[in-house]
Amino acid sequence: MSEFGVHEAHVDGPAAHVLVIGVGNYPHLLGGSGPLAAKHGGLGQLTSCPESARAFAAWVIAELDTPVPLGSVTLLLSEADPSPFLHPTTGARVAVARASADNVETALLQWRARGDAGAGERLVLFFSGHGIAAGADLTLLAEDYGAKPHNALDGAVDFRNLVAAMDQCLAREQLYFVDACRVGSLALLSAGSNNGRPIFQQDLLAPAQPQMRRAPVFYAALPGTSAYGTPGRPSVFTRALLAGLQGYGADDFDGGDWQVTPSRLQDAVEVLMALEAPDLGRLPVPAAEHHGRVVIRALAQAPNGLTIVECDPREATAAASFACFENDLERARRGPAKRAWAVPLPEGRYRFVAEFTDGSFRREEVERRVHPPLMRIPLRVRP
Repeated sequence: MSEFGVHEAHVDGPAAHVLVIGVGNYPHLLGGSGPLAAKHGGLGQLTSCPESARAFAAWVIAELDTPVPLGSVTLLLSEADPSPFLHPTTGARVAVARASADNVETALLQWRARGDAGAGERLVLFFSGHGIAAGADLTLLAEDYGAKPHNALDGAVDFRNLVAAMDQCLAREQLYFVDACRVGSLALLSAGSNNGRPIFQQDLLAPAQPQMRRAPVFYAALPGTSAYGTPGRPSVFTRALLAGLQGYGADDFDGGDWQVTPSRLQDAVEVLMALEAPDLGRLPVPAAEHHGRVVIRALAQAPNGLTIVECDPREATAAASFACFENDLERARRGPAKRAWAVPLPEGRYRFVAEFTDGSFRREEVERRVHPPLMRIPLRVRP
């Protein structure tokens, strides 16, 4: 097993190698245990990010069934109260190294080395922690960001440069998931061309790889906006991402197997994150850069669909009691709530009903056939 590995499997031939980084403990940001960095930018401690990283690593080990078998999972975590990683299939408690800048750099070098074993290798990077931006540039903060008073960005990674330089890695399929804010930062704007450790030097004179790289990048937030953590549990983005990978981001458009692909996964993540908008007070919008179609995951069978039921107008949803019937048999029910009703249902024909005990709107029902992976059912109600 590699230096920071939590899972390794012997694979004959190309394999998928996953690097997961979750940073929540920042000693030199607000609320940290060390000297406060001069350019802290108002950033503080995070409890959601390590949980997001743990959840992603556990899901990959237990569930990921890609066309390329899983070969390794590497995990780095920075937490206020460190604890081992619980391996989801063996039950082993595995010690986890801190997500310091040096450890992150070492892990990235080892991760790339695995990808350089051949064009058929697949690389996956998941990061959850603080991110700062300046235009198109994005810097991911390791645990010790700000440790050096005159070179705070030595504790961070230049993400845009990293992804660009990875074009020279032999692995032609690479996936990047960034669960971090992309808000503008004076620390970057005042740093000139220094956006953190580049990790890999991009060689502009290197010969082009014979096969084009496919490297979609998924972000938790649009440029200039914040990501949304949930204290003590995985973030809004990570929960939506895992649900999308589980099947809501799949399709069978070519008439074959159900497959999770970048475009469908992005659609699913955006829809699922939007469900949480009423609780967040604003609409969270993820972003993605798709560089070619990749079969992220192939499903053994068609997934259940997620049916999203709401009123039209949407403001009536909060007062509605919803019910779902199949052949006059009640399948599910939900009382009034701010957000739309998301109910998992197998493919079939159902009747959906909205009722209003406060008399604000008239009862309404609609019969529709639902199908996977995602479907919206609007109930057009009248006062």
